[in-house]
Amino acid sequence: MSPTTSVEIDGLPVTVSFTRRADPEHAREMTAWVRAGLSLAEEFPGFLGGGWVRPRGGADEWHMLCRFADQQSMAAWDSSPERQWWLRSAHGLAEITRTERRTGIEGWFDAPVTTEITAPAPRPAPPRWKQAVTIWLVFFPLNLLAAVTLGALVADLQRAPVAALAPSPPRRHLDAAARKAELIAAVIPSLGPRLEALLDALAADLPASVALVPAHGDFHVDQLLIGADRIAVIDFDQMCVAAPALDIATYAADVVRGRESDLDAVGEVLEPLLDGYGRRPEALEWHLSAAILGRAAHPFHRQVPQWRERVEAMVTAAEAARA
Repeated sequence: MSPTTSVEIDGLPVTVSFTRRADPEHAREMTAWVRAGLSLAEEFPGFLGGGWVRPRGGADEWHMLCRFADQQSMAAWDSSPERQWWLRSAHGLAEITRTERRTGIEGWFDAPVTTEITAPAPRPAPPRWKQAVTIWLVFFPLNLLAAVTLGALVADLQRAPVAALAPSPPRRHLDAAARKAELIAAVIPSLGPRLEALLDALAADLPASVALVPAHGDFHVDQLLIGADRIAVIDFDQMCVAAPALDIATYAADVVRGRESDLDAVGEVLEPLLDGYGRRPEALEWHLSAAILGRAAHPFHRQVPQWRERVEAMVTAAEAARA
C-alpha cells in the first residue's frame, strides 16, 4: 500500500472516491452491493450524497463517490460496524483498486484543500424559475454525480414557461463551426480536405425539423458554481430556444481537449447526463460533432503546447462523434 499524506481541516466537506474491480458478469450483484452501501451511509449524520458510475462495455472498474459534511462525519462512517459489514459482504465479489479523499468546498471541480490517495502495492429539488431576471440561479441539493443532476436540470429548463427568446437553430451552430473550420484550415492546411468533408456531411444531415426549446446556450462546467451543498448555474446571457440536444452536446463537448482519451471522456460524461435528462435527444450526435468542431481551434487560440496535434485530435473527435 502506498503512503498517504493529508492535513486535517475541520469544517470542510470531504469527498471520497473509491474504485472497485469486479467481473462484468457480476454487474447485478455489484449494483445491489453499491446501493446497499449508499443506503447504509444515508442514515449517518453528515452524509451529503453519493453515487456511482457503472463500467462501460466490457470494462470491470466501478467508480463510486461519497461526500460528507466534515472529517468527523466521514470518520464516523469509516469506523462504523455497518460499513465494516458492507465491505466484508463484497469479499470474493469486488477488488479494491484505489481510494481518494479530497477536502474542500469545490471537491472535484477545483483544486482541493487536501488530498489523500490510497492504492494497493437527497434527491434534487425542482429549480425555481424567475422569468424577469438577467441571471437565473438554480439551487438544489448537491448530487455527487453532478452530470446526472445537470441532465435533470436541462430537462427542467426545457419545460420552463419562457417567452421572447431568440431562436438558435442547428443552422446557426453549423455556421459557427464552419467559421472555426476556416480558421483551422488556414493555420493547418493539411486538415482542409477533412474539414470540408465534415462540414459537407453536417450540412447534408442538418436537423431541419427539430422543435426548439429553451436552452442555456453556452452550457458547460465553467458555468457552474459548486458549493458544499448546492450548485448554481450562471451566465444566461446566451439563453435562447434551440434543439433539445444543444445543451447536452455543448456540456459533453467541453471535455474534448485534443487528448487520446477524449472520446472515452465524452462517453463517461454523456451516460450519467442522459440518465438525468431521461432520454437521448434527437440529433445528439450531430450537435456533439458541431460543438466539438466549434471548439477545435481553442488550442491554437490559447497557444497550448503541441497545439497542432491537439487541434487535429479535436477534429478527429468531431468526425468520430458524428459517426
